[in-house]
Amino acid sequence: MRTKKNYQQYLKEAEGALSSAAVQSEALDVLRTDLDTAELLIPIVGSFSAGKSSMLNGFIGRPVLPVGIRPETELAAELRYDTDERIEAIGLDGSTARYALDAFEQVKERAESFRFLRVYVDSAALQRLEPLVLVDMPGFGSAAISHNKAIGNYLARGAHFVAAVSVEEGNITRSTASQLQDIAAMGRQISVVLNKANLKPEAEVSEIAGYVADQIHDMTGTAQPVHVMGKDPAAFAGMLGTVDPEKLFAALFGARLKRLHFDLLENGNVALASLRHSSEENQQAFDELKEAAGKIERKRDLLIEDIRHRFGNGRVGAIVDAVGLALTDAADDMVAALQAGDKARLESLVGDLLRSTLLRKMKAQMSEISALVVHEFELELRGLDRLMSSYSADSTWSSGLSQKMLDGLSSIQTSIAKLGKDLDKDSNLGNVFKTAATVLAVATNVVAPIVELLIVFLPDILPALFAGSIREKIRTSVLTEMIPSIKEELRKELPGLFEQQLAELIRQVGAQFEQVLLDKQESIRQQESVVRDDAVKVAARIAQLEAMQATLTSRASALIFEDAHG
Repeated sequence: MRTKKNYQQYLKEAEGALSSAAVQSEALDVLRTDLDTAELLIPIVGSFSAGKSSMLNGFIGRPVLPVGIRPETELAAELRYDTDERIEAIGLDGSTARYALDAFEQVKERAESFRFLRVYVDSAALQRLEPLVLVDMPGFGSAAISHNKAIGNYLARGAHFVAAVSVEEGNITRSTASQLQDIAAMGRQISVVLNKANLKPEAEVSEIAGYVADQIHDMTGTAQPVHVMGKDPAAFAGMLGTVDPEKLFAALFGARLKRLHFDLLENGNVALASLRHSSEENQQAFDELKEAAGKIERKRDLLIEDIRHRFGNGRVGAIVDAVGLALTDAADDMVAALQAGDKARLESLVGDLLRSTLLRKMKAQMSEISALVVHEFELELRGLDRLMSSYSADSTWSSGLSQKMLDGLSSIQTSIAKLGKDLDKDSNLGNVFKTAATVLAVATNVVAPIVELLIVFLPDILPALFAGSIREKIRTSVLTEMIPSIKEELRKELPGLFEQQLAELIRQVGAQFEQVLLDKQESIRQQESVVRDDAVKVAARIAQLEAMQATLTSRASALIFEDAHG
């Protein structure tokens, strides 16, 4: 990719410029590692019957992926080009087990031991597709432990999603809609495929495509073309051709790289100003920055200590009430699953609703709280505005820094904690999924962690309901026993998890504010090491820093700003 090469080249030249000026940047090293290892994953999502695997087999050119595999044994499969054909099963501990390409039956026997698969195929179509990597996802409607594990793994990692809808379904089903709303909440783009179009008359296909387009618009707020596909693999290849890897990579890293560039320039300005100030002025600035760092540390500790009072009251209750409403709206579907004795369907339905509702509600809460937290730290730094105006020529330095924090942290995706547990296979199966794990991907405007949440919600009343009670009795039990029991479990589980999430948020934001202050202190300290009564050495140091800034500005203009991608 030209974009990736440009970004890598900028970082390489920036590192050289900084080295020539005896300046270091830990943030540059971190970004370079992230950029070098980044992949453009394209998960293919949809219901179990949407024909994803058949569509992908057609694209590959031969039947590599199994079709009709039992939903409860499905695993996400990354499709990669290699002449050495194989399956690599990635274990829960990160280990890799190698299998022959035709050994899917063997793999599925150990499916619960694996997180996902890498499937390497000698396929010209996959080779042409690079650097995009297709991911065949477990079908929505599969067992919750299967597709929720996959969704949790790829919801934040996926660069672009393809939603497959079968004409046989006639619309986007409730379970698929729930997943697509989760994807949209993460800010990911979605392409829509109406699959198996050869099974319906053209006029009916056109009508279904229009309805699906309306559904997608209602979910995402944007108009999306619906790509109609029958058996012709060229249609799928053509759709993939509309996904621009250059734009995807720029979306992932462009803003972050620009923020790094401006931070490097600002640190250069501080260093230059230090050389033009007296040692006494620099010492005073150093002391003020050190004092401000202490304020940030104290504010961090106070915010963490006061989490429940400042940020927790009422918020968990609002989230629980939203889950209750979502479950009540789906009561008819839950009743139908219970009446049919379809435990897997009930498990999937409840798991989808819990994850989706929790994701959106926690996203809204965390976005609001993150802005409040950043503002609290900003207040501690406003006394530095006068000082920083003389070192960085910015009289509103604290507010500008806060905005950069909000903008920058919004693009970070990091796993804060793994709080879930694996499904306990030895548990009493009569309790349906008393210990079933589902995945909650919490996206916020400050941090987008992946949180695995243990869901222990379905009460012990289910075995009696499965015994064949009449529909109204089942409905009454769902509304008066099951849903209240789920809400009660949420009220017990969520507060601790919510507070742990908030504490990590506060620590992360505080650490980034402190790092900025430390960088400024270091810039001043380094310049004080110059022999200040030697005008020649001072002038040489100024020339070094100005040359560094000139190089950064020139290379950024050529490599990372908009004209580089036009």
